[in-house]
Amino acid sequence: MILPSARAAIEGTLSADAFVTHKPNGLRVLCMIVDCGVHHPTGGNPYKVHVTLRSYRTEDVDNALAFRAGVRVSAFGRMSTIASIEAGFDAQAKSIVVLDSGDEDADLEVLS
Repeated sequence: MILPSARAAIEGTLSADAFVTHKPNGLRVLCMIVDCGVHHPTGGNPYKVHVTLRSYRTEDVDNALAFRAGVRVSAFGRMSTIASIEAGFDAQAKSIVVLDSGDEDADLEVLS
């Protein structure tokens, strides 16, 4: 189990174009879904891993057009929820990683 506020590194392909939302307090947030592939645990059934990535960093929000569907990205940030697995025919693991402007070590980059 991965706990909230733990540091997390992810790499994967964007499932759709990233988009910017506006919070009631005026903050802009870059949001995207990263498909991190399929995990094959020892002795368990494989499942897809998807991460919702949110960045509050101005440089990421201003560069939103670079984050299009199919682009590979790499990110390092803070887990904001406990990772969970939804069972079923097409089981998926889901979590949320947040990049805050106050985090000195947060990082987001386009790989391809």
